[in-house]
Order: sequence, then C-alpha cells, then structure tokens
Amino acid sequence: MDAAVKKENKLPDIILLLVTLILVTVGTAMIYSSSSIIALEKFKDGQYFLKKQLFFVFVGLSSMIIMTRIPYMQLRKWAYPGMLLSFLLLSMLLIPHLGMKRGGATRWLNLEDFLSR
Repeated sequence: MDAAVKKENKLPDIILLLVTLILVTVGTAMIYSSSSIIALEKFKDGQYFLKKQLFFVFVGLSSMIIMTRIPYMQLRKWAYPGMLLSFLLLSMLLIPHLGMKRGGATRWLNLEDFLSR
C-alpha cells in the first residue's frame, strides 16, 4: 500500500477550508450590504445584523475547529441518536401551536409561547 495513504494527515483540507472561508466572507458582506439601512432605521445601529452574523460566524468556525479534532469514527455512535433526535424535533412541528407559522410554512419550534400557556 502507498505510504502516503497509510500516513495519517493532521493538516486540514486546504481547499475545503478556503471555500468555507470565502463563502463565509461573501455571505457576511452580503448581509451587511443588504441590511445596514434596515438595521439603522429599526435598531439605530447600522452594524446590528453584521455584529449578529459575526457572532454566529465565530461560533460556527469554533465548532468547525473542535469537530476537526474528533476522529469521525468516534462520531458513529452518535449517528442513530442524532437521527432520532432530528426526527423527533421535526415531528414536533406537526403539533398545533408548537411551530411558528411564517409565510404559510411552519418554520421552527415556538417553545416560548407554548411554555407560557
């Protein structure tokens, strides 16, 4: 077998990393350019949505770095419980008054209104 295949590569996939960073940068620029006027009018801060997006970019990139440190074979034991949890959360949207209806679609769980009843 080839020595390059046997050797465990600890370097990140540079192409995947660059594509991810380019998409995050372009997406963040688009959010800022499309929402700065609305943010200025509504929140008196033209960078409101930019700050919010940068926070989630930081959370996402941090999660990506953490997940690259975990061998993917260790994640196999979480695959079926994760699918079950996803299915349960998705099926909870079918319960009346639990999902938020926006634009004719049920989009997410509205637990605040559900728990305050």
